[in-house]
Amino acid sequence: MDRLLQQLDGAYLVRYIDGQLWVWHGGQYINQVNLIGKQVDTIGLSTSCDDVTSVEDELLSGLAHRKQKAG
Repeated sequence: MDRLLQQLDGAYLVRYIDGQLWVWHGGQYINQVNLIGKQVDTIGLSTSCDDVTSVEDELLSGLAHRKQKAG
């Protein structure tokens, strides 16, 4: 639990989507963490993502693309 709280501390964006917890601390990557705080996946963001709105839009778009690609 402590590790999860450390992952969430200071995050600019935290989203729980379809059972996945995504955390963004700024920069060009948004990380998926599990419930014990371990990073399990990463999505690279375009250079135009510089605020929470654009990061959230790109996260949703990326997840939709992955879902479509998977089947």
